[in-house]
Amino acid sequence: MAALAVAALLSCERESRTTLTGHPVRPHEVANLTIGKSTPQDVERLLGPPDERAPDGSLVYRATALRRSGRSIAGFTWNASEEVLSEREATFRFASGVLRQICRESRESS
Repeated sequence: MAALAVAALLSCERESRTTLTGHPVRPHEVANLTIGKSTPQDVERLLGPPDERAPDGSLVYRATALRRSGRSIAGFTWNASEEVLSEREATFRFASGVLRQICRESRESS
């Protein structure tokens, strides 16, 4: 029985996985939009519903990079933790119904 417990402890693996949640806005998607021409509907058709519709009509998309880690044996995980690595935000601003500006912001967690 003791040998089984030692074998189980030795087979324990530390897992760590980084995932991106929310609405990441990728460069190839932005390349499909045109300043002065694309509409809010074009942005939503391309990226889906925004995380926020600002009072000025801007569309805001947010994404978070998370690192999830823990120890596991045979698919059972314990000591799980989650760490925010960074947060990203893309704001699409419009004037007269067309895209005027794309603002991107990234905050690294300390």
